[in-house]
Amino acid sequence: MTEVSPEYRAARATLLDALTALSDHSESLILVGAQAIYMNIGDEGAGIPGSITTTDGDLAINAEVLTAQPEMSPSLLEAGFTEGGQPGSWKSPSGIMVDLMVCPHQSNNIKPGARAAKLPPHGNKIARITGGLEPALVDHQVNLLLSLTPGDDRQVELKVAGPAALIVAKLIKLHERISARKLERIKGKDVTDIYRLLYTVDVETLQAGLESHQLNPEAKATSTRAGQFLRADTQTPSATSVLRRLIDEETGSNQVTLGSWDALVTELLDIWPQ
Repeated sequence: MTEVSPEYRAARATLLDALTALSDHSESLILVGAQAIYMNIGDEGAGIPGSITTTDGDLAINAEVLTAQPEMSPSLLEAGFTEGGQPGSWKSPSGIMVDLMVCPHQSNNIKPGARAAKLPPHGNKIARITGGLEPALVDHQVNLLLSLTPGDDRQVELKVAGPAALIVAKLIKLHERISARKLERIKGKDVTDIYRLLYTVDVETLQAGLESHQLNPEAKATSTRAGQFLRADTQTPSATSVLRRLIDEETGSNQVTLGSWDALVTELLDIWPQ
């Protein structure tokens, strides 16, 4: 098994704490973000340059199946979590964050720039409005989430976003930050994680995921937008391709990795519905 960093081990333990507190709402929760990516790639992704680690946990809420009771905020507070600095951020007693997120079309808050989802009776601070997660609502599978801490035998069955949904989410995140010129928030690790998924997941699985996005209007729109961004970035000269530059920086200008990235992206775009 891949060596697990202390930070990742602690993040998994905190995620399990949050899931235990929210166990009555497990049907509405979907694991996204780095922990979902690492569950999808397994040990095969360990050989790719860059560290496999994370310091938090990310959960998408499918508000369509979210029940009213018990209220989520009191459950988290009783488990020792406190409200973080923005809606949807919940801090554990040891300072580790778990982020709860809701897609814009399920947020009941259409105010431009709004961050707080309105999910009565759960309050306006329980979850943050986050675009790009729409495909995860339809593209996921149930997996067993295990503790990574020796001696901790906890395990929880949880929906985990599929690889195609995770690629879409990462691309939308990068696209939004690049468009907003939030250069300090553009992380090479996001592109490296996309590469890990492309490198380890077979093309048939990715194609099935992308096709599933087409069956839901919100998922389709988001997936299409992500594909357009990736296609546009790929069609720019190598010197101005943001994603390629980030891969280059993260891998230390490894020409083998860059060539592999180019080939895998081309293969992905060939199966991406337009």
